[in-house]
Amino acid sequence: MAGEKVWGLSKAEAKYRPAQNPNVRCDVCKYMLPRANLGTCKLVRGVIRGQDTCHEFRPLPKRASKAV
Repeated sequence: MAGEKVWGLSKAEAKYRPAQNPNVRCDVCKYMLPRANLGTCKLVRGVIRGQDTCHEFRPLPKRASKAV
């Protein structure tokens, strides 16, 4: 998030829209809090719906699997 302004973008600037692909939904983006039906985004102002997306989407980091 270096250089990105927190809550600095409007929905129009971020091209916020309904997600066509479930792999790029806000509820699986690293910037959405909480990851639920409704929440907020660290970059985009306003209420964010989990089933939507925008040009700022970044996937959550994959967790390393635990060795057993």
